[in-house]
Amino acid sequence: MANVWLPFMVLPIFAALEKIPDSLLEASRDLGAGGWRTFRSVVLPLAMPGVVAGAIFVFALTMGDFVAPQLVGGGSQVLGGAIKDRFGVAADYPFGAALASLTLITLMGFLALTRRTGAQEAL
Repeated sequence: MANVWLPFMVLPIFAALEKIPDSLLEASRDLGAGGWRTFRSVVLPLAMPGVVAGAIFVFALTMGDFVAPQLVGGGSQVLGGAIKDRFGVAADYPFGAALASLTLITLMGFLALTRRTGAQEAL
């Protein structure tokens, strides 16, 4: 799964890093900051919207991907597969609804984080 969803994480981060002006990095060097300090104080805060946007892409897409882990991994199960099994195989509708609600609440939390960090512009 990491192989499939890696571009969906890398591309928003790359776009956010590409938007950072070189003058900010040069100013950081001129003011005496080292490489780690420049990364921590300049690059990471400016790239954070891209990281959040990539995380939302990957999270939302992997929630619906329950076939590949079952075909490749066998016994291991992801949350989407557990929800599918609760509704289809076990007919345990209350627990399936609770798992689906947990997924929805987590996704809404990610979207609230997107709004708060300004990552919508990076999408």
